[in-house]
Amino acid sequence: MIKYYLFLLLIAPITLVAQTPKNIEIAGTKKFNLNDEVKTILANYHVNSSTAKLEEGALKGMLASLNDSHTKYIDPTTFTNMQNQLETKSAQIGIEIGNRRNKIMITTVHPNSPADKAGLKVLDELTHITGIALKNKPIIEIETLLLGEPDSRIDLTIRRSTTAKPVQKSLQRRAFAIQPIHRETIFYDTVGYIKLDNFLHPDTDKLFEKSLKNQVNSGIKTIILDLRSNSGGLLKHALAIGSQFNTSVPLVSIQKKNKAPQTLFANGEGYAKNLNVIVIVNEGTASSAEILASALRQHNNAILIGTETFGKASVQQIFPLQNGGALVCTIANYKTAEGFTLNQKGLKPSYEKKVSERYLKQQQSPYFKYNYETDDQLLAALNFARLNYR
Repeated sequence: MIKYYLFLLLIAPITLVAQTPKNIEIAGTKKFNLNDEVKTILANYHVNSSTAKLEEGALKGMLASLNDSHTKYIDPTTFTNMQNQLETKSAQIGIEIGNRRNKIMITTVHPNSPADKAGLKVLDELTHITGIALKNKPIIEIETLLLGEPDSRIDLTIRRSTTAKPVQKSLQRRAFAIQPIHRETIFYDTVGYIKLDNFLHPDTDKLFEKSLKNQVNSGIKTIILDLRSNSGGLLKHALAIGSQFNTSVPLVSIQKKNKAPQTLFANGEGYAKNLNVIVIVNEGTASSAEILASALRQHNNAILIGTETFGKASVQQIFPLQNGGALVCTIANYKTAEGFTLNQKGLKPSYEKKVSERYLKQQQSPYFKYNYETDDQLLAALNFARLNYR
């Protein structure tokens, strides 16, 4: 008898579900899709349901099905705070970030910034900002969390491949100008060198053109373009710089939904097209910097030296929503001049050259100062130029 009653208890819920009415009207009509049907049944019958909870769950499910870490929902409160932060806060710590395999990684540490002086490194994983966990947050929200009032403090928690435990850093924000060109010089009278940090400055392409033309006029035969830890920025600057080396060749192909691919071509004078080109890259070389590196390798036989790049091949746009929130949505993917999509997988260098342990240890010192003579990857590029381009 006990077994019989247990059997009834176990099958009773199944019987009730099977008897749920089939014709439930939604908003006065019987025409609805599967999502509406399931939502209505749950709203009317599930013991723990609420409309708000179901809508939030449906939204999370939709975004999860895209398998795209760059497409995120921002709730109304967060989005309002972000807008206020962007409008009123001007101080920062001097880093650029990117999403790689669902981890927030530092892709650039700007020279002489608070982050640089605190010892933050490219490929440090950022996990918390002032106690706020960053998992599943969109990049734009994290970028606003980094902003603040001048002289205000910010606490960061990072994971670093060289340390077992999380690293805590407390920094003081400050306003400072981000310059696109960090270093420039000429080696051996014929090998030019330009360290291009970003494509964020409004005059990046013009400043680069001025620097390169000065070196061309000085008689260089080879240019070493250093794109290490260049996390990109405005695509138009990358295309303009590519146009200084080429004329009328495809530099990138952009694919939007239900539209034919749009190919963007070099449209400059190509005054530097006869130069030998070497590009130094690393794990922080991302987005439009990867586009430029690929275009130079495809059309100028550029030699890439360093380590595999970051790998980002998509374009995002923010869409405000009627509830006051917003959706950060991937609206396009692009392919490089070589036909790569770079989706979470970067460009492989022609010659891999990792940073030596000796140099990594030197960088950990608070007294570290950059020196051309101890830069392993630059020395590898100079050695390649010396042996192959005379």
